[in-house]
Amino acid sequence: MASTWPTPADPHRIALLFLLSILLQNQVICRLRLTSGSVWPCVAYHAVWNAVIQAALDPATDGSHAWFLVGEQGVILLAVNLAGALLLSTSQGAADGLWAPASEKSVPNVSKVLSGYATTGGLGAYMVMDAMGLISNKKVIRTPPTSWTDLFDSAYRGRVTTWDAPAFSVNAVPVINQIEGGSDGDLSKGIAAFSQAAKKGQFSGLISSVDQLRQQLNSGQVVIAPGFQGVAQPWIDEGDPIGFAVPKQGVMVFPEGFQLVKGSSDEQLGLAADLMDEIFAPDAVSDYSAATATIPLVQGAELPAT
Repeated sequence: MASTWPTPADPHRIALLFLLSILLQNQVICRLRLTSGSVWPCVAYHAVWNAVIQAALDPATDGSHAWFLVGEQGVILLAVNLAGALLLSTSQGAADGLWAPASEKSVPNVSKVLSGYATTGGLGAYMVMDAMGLISNKKVIRTPPTSWTDLFDSAYRGRVTTWDAPAFSVNAVPVINQIEGGSDGDLSKGIAAFSQAAKKGQFSGLISSVDQLRQQLNSGQVVIAPGFQGVAQPWIDEGDPIGFAVPKQGVMVFPEGFQLVKGSSDEQLGLAADLMDEIFAPDAVSDYSAATATIPLVQGAELPAT
């Protein structure tokens, strides 16, 4: 690892996170290359990616857990890569014939994936699941919040925040939409609920970084917001007056997984299948879950210590 890279207590953890981030980012780049017929969209994507990370995120984030949150190995960037991969993969990729089967013969550890988390037709599988709930300032909200609708509680008016669009899945629009009686294919009821609350002054503003969220929660400017447990846990471990709560309606879940790209050479598919098999090994999944506070979806993998 180059000397310019951050060095946490366990360099193997940062290497694992970086490897997974590259693999997810590769799905987006491959999709750009295959659909455009040119390498230049991939070049532009990579250039913008580096500019955003090195010129914006890295200088704006500090603290002992900065390496864990941002940078090319950070869990926030890993989540961005995952979102991009999911948007361009799975169902759309299957419909376009983009994926090759990840069978138990080529990827034996896929057989250990829990029932329900192998994709249709064996076109990939999920290894872990991340969870989003409610993050709050424990000095102000002494009793943990119990419902997603607490985001709209008038007692917190002007002291609530959420993520800026278009990251709807991260700012709780889908779950509020469901509570309001909406459907997965139409988020209008969830968007309307947020719009009405904003007009009443419920939100202090919108956030665009985890560092911004942490600062506002610690200062008391914000007392409640949607957020990932994996993001909040390092802050809690460092002694911030922050809590993570699971709403009674449940958490928003984000499964993370991999597919094999159809059209690759036999040698490429063989190497990719071998790597995927290593990633899905119970010990590897346990290590990843411990590093990212995610829920393992592979038999034999252990839940992170709490």
